[in-house]
Amino acid sequence: MNHQRSLIPFLVLFLCNAVSAATIVTIDAGPVAGHPSIAIGVDGFPVIAYETADGRLRLAKCADVDCTTQSRAYISDPPTGTTAGRYNSVAIGADGNPAIAFYDTVDVALKLVKCSSSNCAGGGAEFRTIDPGPYVPIDVALAFDADGKAAFAYQDASQQALMLARCANAGCGNVNIEVLAPLAGGVHHGQHAAIAIGLNGAPVVSGRQWSTQHTALDFIICAEQPCTGPLQRLFGGVGQPIDNPAMALRADFRPAFAYHGVNTDSLIFGWCEDADCSGSRNSRVLDDGSLGAGAYTAIAVREDGRPVIAYQKRVTVAGGANALYVVECNDSNCAVSRNVEVDLHGSDTGVDPAIAIGADGGTVIAYFDASASSLMLAKCSARGCDGPGDRIFADGFD
Repeated sequence: MNHQRSLIPFLVLFLCNAVSAATIVTIDAGPVAGHPSIAIGVDGFPVIAYETADGRLRLAKCADVDCTTQSRAYISDPPTGTTAGRYNSVAIGADGNPAIAFYDTVDVALKLVKCSSSNCAGGGAEFRTIDPGPYVPIDVALAFDADGKAAFAYQDASQQALMLARCANAGCGNVNIEVLAPLAGGVHHGQHAAIAIGLNGAPVVSGRQWSTQHTALDFIICAEQPCTGPLQRLFGGVGQPIDNPAMALRADFRPAFAYHGVNTDSLIFGWCEDADCSGSRNSRVLDDGSLGAGAYTAIAVREDGRPVIAYQKRVTVAGGANALYVVECNDSNCAVSRNVEVDLHGSDTGVDPAIAIGADGGTVIAYFDASASSLMLAKCSARGCDGPGDRIFADGFD
């Protein structure tokens, strides 16, 4: 009997301390700019590409799954020069080293740099000009197919068009560039471009379209070259503006989306019932916080097909404060989900989140703390960002 009495306080204490399983790390105290991107290296550790406040491209390589230690390297072309790495997107190439697509604001071109090591240190990086312009490539997204060939989705900001560039081989010596959605009839395309590799290696591309009458999502699968589409318009519409969309593919290649519902100032999850979105399309509100949710969004999918969404949520009125939140879905369509506050420090954190699923199954989020001009990383456990909590007997001990 005395033994049982001594166990209960222990359990209560454990539950109180297990409210959050997220590890928060300052990657770069800055000052840095926004728009970080993230990938998981072949060693299972995150790599984060970002832009410094003076416009230089930099990469942080984590030395463990929680990124409690990391190295940082500037990436420039030539090695002694300066490369401006805005709107970057990092992915792991066929050689196991990071590759970064970015808008070079000096040369006004879309470029790709392939690192010669896992942390991009020591020189030897190989640069390729993917699209020399003369227009401005922004909102860049990069993906590699199974053959190691790179594909890029981005916005041509000068022509307000959604673009796709595909390398003909792993070396990316030859590039095919296509306009997927040109400015026409007052409808602009290409904001928040996203890309993934779908069935049979076909690039799947999305982006925001907008006009004075409506906003919506562009969606297209490019199985052929040149791309024959068709280009589809998803969600949004007249009187239902959306912003900051993000896309990921579930295990069966069906697309899932997170975006901001402007009218309701809420986080919305959208999904298609088939891979090409030709059938049923659905959406549901995941956070209708009274102060606003979803100003920034990012989405990833666990190996079991369950989406995880990182987003910014407004949590106070007086003085204003924005926090980093996560929605963890318990099924592929987010019919059951839970919202978790991951980081609230300073007045404006959770800006421009980038999300990935770590080798251990835990969610990893890189984001910008605007109040401190610093780059942050949150690492959740494999069981979730809020820890075992009251599921202690189901989840076990961390």
